[in-house]
Amino acid sequence: MALMILKMSAVTLAYMLLSGIIWKVTKNRKLKGSEKLLIGLIYGLCSVLSTHYGIDYGDMLLNVRDIGPLAAGLFFSPVSGLIAGLIGGIERFIVGEFFGVGSFTRIACSGK
Repeated sequence: MALMILKMSAVTLAYMLLSGIIWKVTKNRKLKGSEKLLIGLIYGLCSVLSTHYGIDYGDMLLNVRDIGPLAAGLFFSPVSGLIAGLIGGIERFIVGEFFGVGSFTRIACSGK
């Protein structure tokens, strides 16, 4: 149990470091549309990676997939959060529907 908590904390810390680095670069200016798109793509990719590389705990695969769109939307732009959420949700649905990965939870996890 302690190892699982440590692993989840490490993944969350990675999201915090990524957010801190991007925030430091963009903090004192208004984001352009291309920057919002790039931030959405970065956090969408993090969401996809978190889906597939979760932490094994018994018969479960735990992940923090939702942190990507939340961080993008709250810290940078709602547009970035929407892009990241769409990437993560659509990918989760496609993988569950066509490849059978987590097929029991594909509808709930993809937001359909």
